Amino acid sequence: MTIRTVPWRRRVPTLLIATLLQALFAVAFLRGLALAGHALLAKPLLVSILTPPPIPAMLPPRLPVPNLLQTPAIPHLIPPVVVF
Repeated sequence: MTIRTVPWRRRVPTLLIATLLQALFAVAFLRGLALAGHALLAKPLLVSILTPPPIPAMLPPRLPVPNLLQTPAIPHLIPPVVVF
């Protein structure tokens, strides 16, 4: 059983056309990005400076710390096992 291959002379035009199409798409894509970037840089940048809000003259009073009751220790419900 033999495997037939296409002669390289028949492949060359197809490969050249595919390469040229890829190059054309790459150039069109990069040119589009360059034009879009130029359009972004051509627009003026508007900046507005915000002033901070005024600081109140007196701080609010601190809240009192609540008194927390101490909880009793949890008793051991199971006596320890002593092994002799």
